[in-house]
Amino acid sequence: MKVPGITNNHLSRETEYPNLDSESFGHWKKHYFIDVKKASNASHFVLITSSERYEEGKYHRQTVQLWEEDLAFFV
Repeated sequence: MKVPGITNNHLSRETEYPNLDSESFGHWKKHYFIDVKKASNASHFVLITSSERYEEGKYHRQTVQLWEEDLAFFV
């Protein structure tokens, strides 16, 4: 889902690993990005990024990285 006026390029976490799937959603100043990626060793991981705009053009971003084998502990 695209957030009007927001591009993934400056908010979601860029990595060298290919995206298998991506989803984004948000409201007003807070936006969330979920990216499923494949690592070079063929294992999968999920990046969950929270981005909050606190001034015009400035963002606070936090990312959690979950590896395939740890996903059961998180859910």
